[in-house]
Amino acid sequence: SLAGRGWPVVVITAFGSPKVHEDAARLGAVASFDKPFDIDELREIVRAELSVDRSPPLRSSHDLPPTGAP
Repeated sequence: SLAGRGWPVVVITAFGSPKVHEDAARLGAVASFDKPFDIDELREIVRAELSVDRSPPLRSSHDLPPTGAP
């Protein structure tokens, strides 16, 4: 799943039910909305998720190949 790979996932459904929202959360969605939804609320979720640093941690110099290595 994309959520398992560090991608923020937002579920938007026309057929929402408590089970759909529970499953979305269990599978890693950061939010779930029923249609029609509040666009401002969606924007806020997206804005917040885009501000999260998901870059991998910097490797130490011990993990790098020696200088001049092919």
